[in-house]
Amino acid sequence: NIILNLGKYSYKSMLSNGNIASYSLKGEREIYSKCSGDICVVITNKNFLGISNFSTEWNMTHFFNEDQYKTKFGNLGVFISTERDLYLYNGLLNKWTEFSLEGEQVLGLSNKNDLACIITSKRIIGINLRLDTKSEMNISHRKITAYEIKSDTIFFYSDDKAFKYSSIQNSFELLNLLN
Repeated sequence: NIILNLGKYSYKSMLSNGNIASYSLKGEREIYSKCSGDICVVITNKNFLGISNFSTEWNMTHFFNEDQYKTKFGNLGVFISTERDLYLYNGLLNKWTEFSLEGEQVLGLSNKNDLACIITSKRIIGINLRLDTKSEMNISHRKITAYEIKSDTIFFYSDDKAFKYSSIQNSFELLNLLN
């Protein structure tokens, strides 16, 4: 597991290989911090910071005027949702990805091993963290009632259809559940 030391002037993380990564605060203040397994995330008044046992340095992304946020940790990824946007920290690649949520409501977020998924009121997104690929499908007129993440596939279920995200092909396939 990764260990986090939040100092007054810098943050230090002790990685599982014994290396230490530092981040200088430069006028920032901590709002939230959490470590889970191989990943740590810190939210300051200016930035989202992430580090994992798969990286050697902190990675950050800026955010502006966001007062409310929610976090959801998976084993290799962390989601941070704000009033306007959704951010995903990919612990495998030490990388942040931003998803605009204009006019959308987040209904589900999940990460299991190399795969992650996002369900909103308008679309579903399948993500392969290891390959840094993603694909999305518009679902404006369907309600997703369940999903399951398997080894290289994510299934999203609605009443009579299933949407199959193949991480190998990075694409969706529509399946009929009723004949």
